Amino acid sequence: MSDLLVVDLDHTLVKVDLLVEQLLIVARRKPQALLRAIRALVPGGGGRAAFKAVIAGAAEVDAVYLPYRASVLELIDAERRNGASVVLASASHRSVVEKVARHLGRFDRVFGTTDRNLKGARKLEELRRAFPATPFVYVGDSAADRPLWSACGRAVAINPSAPLRRWLASLPVPVQVLRDGGGLAGAVVRQLRAHRWIRNLLVFLPLIGAPWAGGEVVRSTVAFLALSFLSSAGYLLNDLADLPGDRRHPVKRNRPLAAGDLRPGAAILLFVVLLLGAAVPAAALPAGFAVALGAFFVVSIAYSIWLKHLLLVDVFARAALHGLRIAAGVAAMGLALSAPLMAFALFLFVGLGLAGRYVEIERAELPGDAGLGAYRREDHEALYTVGAVCSFLAAPALMMYLAGDALRQVSARGAPLLLTVPVLMYWIGRYLILARREEPVDGPFAFALRDKTTWCVAAISLVLILLGRL
Repeated sequence: MSDLLVVDLDHTLVKVDLLVEQLLIVARRKPQALLRAIRALVPGGGGRAAFKAVIAGAAEVDAVYLPYRASVLELIDAERRNGASVVLASASHRSVVEKVARHLGRFDRVFGTTDRNLKGARKLEELRRAFPATPFVYVGDSAADRPLWSACGRAVAINPSAPLRRWLASLPVPVQVLRDGGGLAGAVVRQLRAHRWIRNLLVFLPLIGAPWAGGEVVRSTVAFLALSFLSSAGYLLNDLADLPGDRRHPVKRNRPLAAGDLRPGAAILLFVVLLLGAAVPAAALPAGFAVALGAFFVVSIAYSIWLKHLLLVDVFARAALHGLRIAAGVAAMGLALSAPLMAFALFLFVGLGLAGRYVEIERAELPGDAGLGAYRREDHEALYTVGAVCSFLAAPALMMYLAGDALRQVSARGAPLLLTVPVLMYWIGRYLILARREEPVDGPFAFALRDKTTWCVAAISLVLILLGRL
């Protein structure tokens, strides 16, 4: 047993690089501070230490909600029980390191960047100055930690790469490797949120009033794939833009970026791949679809960066995204937009969006209005009432669409189609009642995915549509 345990911070004690996350916050909220930080990197500007000082001063780090690595916390607790002193030593700015240490209450001393960038050999110098003859265990994660591992009595490596594992094996000291997480592939699959692609099935909705000559289904399927890739890109951008907020949320904190399972660099690369994946199928469809897809992307970005923080505007923006999905389906098939169909989408998705906000307020775990964005707890009654009214207004709009001239031209029997209206009203009413009962009901789409009755309602609606068209 060593008398001293030295623990690195970024990608070791926490699963993320705090400097990168601070940069994301500053770039979004205080771009002028980012410019000052960049000037610090030019010759004579103070270097990396000054750069980190500017960023740390501009971006607040909430140590309470950081994704800590359970295996490292367990190691720290075990060493403390054995009487070892524990030090947190990081190249992050000292103010950030101190916040983490104060929150955890497990460290006897902290070291961080102040006037010198405390990385690699410089970190070792500081430790030698403070503990000149004390053998230590070092816990790190990257090649930058090699000077410390070379000087320690026992090395602990967190998820080391294959080259780093080979280098560690050459050390004349015991080496312990700690691995956790499901790997990059699993994190990418979770980040795509393919279960949310169900929303993009809205591109098939215009098929109700379109001629079924064969090509419409194929074009709708291509449109579905393009929208699905673009939707996943939007989810990714949203997660990058709101990491601190997601970590405070009881559900969103488990997302790959918020949980530290997917690094921002990998996320940005995935974002580019998804954009290309959306552009390729879009090129095979009419130009109107590209316009709808572009509008969808612009609204998605605006929502992620700004609109989701505005009272009610967030709900209308999300409803607009659903409406654009329907418009994209119309454009993919070369049809004309139907006013009753778009009115149906507006009322339904604004109403369900307001009801979803009601559910979020009712399930909020944080005290007061924390974590509710632009909303307050006293808003819940208004959100529920207006949401219920808007949702049910979708029924007459749908009735007007199904009874319109366009449907009569392609529908063999109109009565089965009209029966989908009361079926929709039943589902809306059921969701609103369950939400009011404060049962463990999620937002509308998450609820629809796991609710067996919803799947039965969808099957009945599909049968009615087929009976009306065939």
